[in-house]
Amino acid sequence: LTTVGFFTAKYTYRILSITNGTQVSVNGTSITLNKGQTNTVSGNSSTTTTFIESSNPVLVAQYMEGFGCQGGSLPRMSIITPAEQRVKNAIISGQNGGSFGATNRLIVITKTNARNLVRKDNIPIGSANFSTF
Repeated sequence: LTTVGFFTAKYTYRILSITNGTQVSVNGTSITLNKGQTNTVSGNSSTTTTFIESSNPVLVAQYMEGFGCQGGSLPRMSIITPAEQRVKNAIISGQNGGSFGATNRLIVITKTNARNLVRKDNIPIGSANFSTF
């Protein structure tokens, strides 16, 4: 899988186990979680890739800290789905301008060999904009 990051915000990941004895590895560091337990991975930069593997199904939420989060801007949360549940096509729309400013951010996760298929306004984004892990 590859990810593309457009800015240098911080990300926090929260991993929730639904099964006892689940082995979770985050960037090669392993822990064991039981049903209902969580592990929080904090302070990852958007310029680094986080790789999460587990021995059983887990729920992973990614929290993206906004640039002015400490001063009152809103953080964002995404549920990270397993590769087996990815969609092949999606239409994404966002607000332009207004009180949130003119810049919208999007994190795209795709298979390495599909990077050239990702498009914005029907124009390929280009594989050079992705980071591989």
